[in-house]
Amino acid sequence: MNNIQMNEAESRHKKFLESEEDCDHQYGKLKEYYLGTATGDYRCSNCYAEL
Repeated sequence: MNNIQMNEAESRHKKFLESEEDCDHQYGKLKEYYLGTATGDYRCSNCYAEL
């Protein structure tokens, strides 16, 4: 499982929403971190939405 920083995930998710594509969240998940500390949340590795 890979990791992603919260601010990077938010930025990428915003770009994905602008593309108006669909995502069924079947691409895997990323563990979310904020300043090196796990937030306890996971993100879709395709659209970066919180799971």
